Amino acid sequence: MSGGIGQLLLDTLRLDPVNAESLRARWADADLTAPPRARAVAAWAAWEDAELWLRRRLADVDVLPRTPAMLREPLHEAAHRAAQAHLAIDEETERVVTALADADVPCVLIKGQARRAALPLWLRDTRRTSDVDILIPADQAERAWGQLRAAQFQPLAPPPGGPPPRSEMWGPSRHHLRPLTGPGGVAVELHVSTSWELPPDVAWERLSTTAREHGWRGLTVRCPCGTELLWHALTHAGVGGPNAWRLRFWLDGATALALEPIDWSLIAERLAGPESPGPAATRWLHAAASLAGMPLPPELSPRPYPLADILQWRVSVWRRESWGRAVREKLLDEATRTEAGISLAPLAGGRGFMVHVRRRLATIAARLGYLLWRAARSSR
Repeated sequence: MSGGIGQLLLDTLRLDPVNAESLRARWADADLTAPPRARAVAAWAAWEDAELWLRRRLADVDVLPRTPAMLREPLHEAAHRAAQAHLAIDEETERVVTALADADVPCVLIKGQARRAALPLWLRDTRRTSDVDILIPADQAERAWGQLRAAQFQPLAPPPGGPPPRSEMWGPSRHHLRPLTGPGGVAVELHVSTSWELPPDVAWERLSTTAREHGWRGLTVRCPCGTELLWHALTHAGVGGPNAWRLRFWLDGATALALEPIDWSLIAERLAGPESPGPAATRWLHAAASLAGMPLPPELSPRPYPLADILQWRVSVWRRESWGRAVREKLLDEATRTEAGISLAPLAGGRGFMVHVRRRLATIAARLGYLLWRAARSSR
């Protein structure tokens, strides 16, 4: 595979305008006709949860029709599954918003549905959404719950082995009510806050006073402003762990950045306060800004995150089919931890001493493998 596949993917996935003719030529030069190469990109996109995004961008620059079937077909299948799910989710959201309006309960769409309602049409279907999340004032929770129960929404059964609900209305979480499912079979969460740590009155004041109105499916809905969408994307990614450093989470940040000007002074204030998700936050923001095609303000600019190199490494690892999925995921995990400044993967409890030793050696070997690969690239 071409040594520039990481940079090619990054340039393809950026949200800022691209030179379509140049990208088409570069994709032709990448030569994905060999099955292992096409499968590697398809496996990488699925692991990143970036299939919808990649498909949209390849279609935008007229590369998709000439993409090998081993890549094109998985992207089409992912888009078809997501379209079916989004149709049901949109219909359920419309029912919930209408029911709450009938009961005079104010609400703000958050998370996936906020992105789908607030973003430009070409960005709405570039990220999978799985349920409906809506923020309401805490003092309206009982009335909102009763209104949805009267509209035939049923509480979801708790997962096996999980903590039992505190009541019909409250599950184990203190920042949203017990999930419901409505006529469309989609899970619905009524939130009184956006996180465990944020008091409900602060969450409602923060999001409702800065919310933007959007026309959506014949309704007027309120969604968080771009600054709050970016902050939510950052704090809910979980930047202290490796999963946050995948494209699916950076897309949330990048699309928020592309929505409207960001209040960077507010972001900097929160990063310096108790809400900060940790020292890795600015590097995560750097990667999201790279995808949005815009720089961070000087006061927030960290050591640059090598996003193109990371994408190159990830695709290269997925190409090594003979290594097995567990080995490949270990290599991906430790490369991510290295660049994000996260410690070695922790050892699972309740295992024998030799099992711990073998796992620690495998972890160290995976990190060394990435460091050697990175050193070899930098010396070219």
